[in-house]
Amino acid sequence: MPDDVQKEELNRLNQEIVELEKRLGGLYWVRKEKYGVVPVEFAPWLDVKLVGRARLLWHRDEIFDNVPKKSKIAEVGILKGDFSRIIFEKAEPHELHLIDNDFSHFDPGSLLNEIDKRVFIHNGDSSTVMQEIFGDNFFDVIYIDADHSYDGVSKDIRAAQRKIKPGGLLAFNDYMNWSPLESREYGVMRAVNELIVSARWPVVFFAFHDLGYHDIVVQRPPAEKPRTRIFHAWRSYWTGGRKSGRKSDLTSGF
Repeated sequence: MPDDVQKEELNRLNQEIVELEKRLGGLYWVRKEKYGVVPVEFAPWLDVKLVGRARLLWHRDEIFDNVPKKSKIAEVGILKGDFSRIIFEKAEPHELHLIDNDFSHFDPGSLLNEIDKRVFIHNGDSSTVMQEIFGDNFFDVIYIDADHSYDGVSKDIRAAQRKIKPGGLLAFNDYMNWSPLESREYGVMRAVNELIVSARWPVVFFAFHDLGYHDIVVQRPPAEKPRTRIFHAWRSYWTGGRKSGRKSDLTSGF
């Protein structure tokens, strides 16, 4: 194709992108060579209060240097089991539950002698396994690296939220909107940001990856102690209800 024709075609595509962006404000567009454009949803912005205290880590392996030993941990999405072995070696968990719908590529390696002792295999849809097998507040850490679509990640989040203990950690691999190696959309960032914003779960770790497939770890807020609730109730009474003459709900939550 001659250069002038190529430039004209590129200008036409750019103009189409501008027009599409105007009409579909909530989307941005990723151009694919010779294949037009692909719509990708924005991830919501995060409140600085929820990210300001996060620690930066050099690699995702370091996440499991920072979790309590003898914890109950789940890894959702296993593939060959390489990271499963790293989790087991670094975290020394009391229980490690491996959840996937396909274990055909799984190589237990050093975990072989621990299966059904401290390592447990769960074959099936990840969100269904979490919902049906485990009780609420069961896990100290859940690491999610399974279906990377927005719907898939959102399902895993909804299932995992109730299974994490107060103060526990929910970690996600491939925290991004677009996978450059696969040229396809990832819904991880959007789904995780929605969790952070709606549930107010703060970011505690962010682990870098050299190609941008970063990890992010959020924390379920610890359970509020009764004494703390009493303090907030008294403060509300003295600063609000007492001065205005309104009845104070001092016993709410008990």
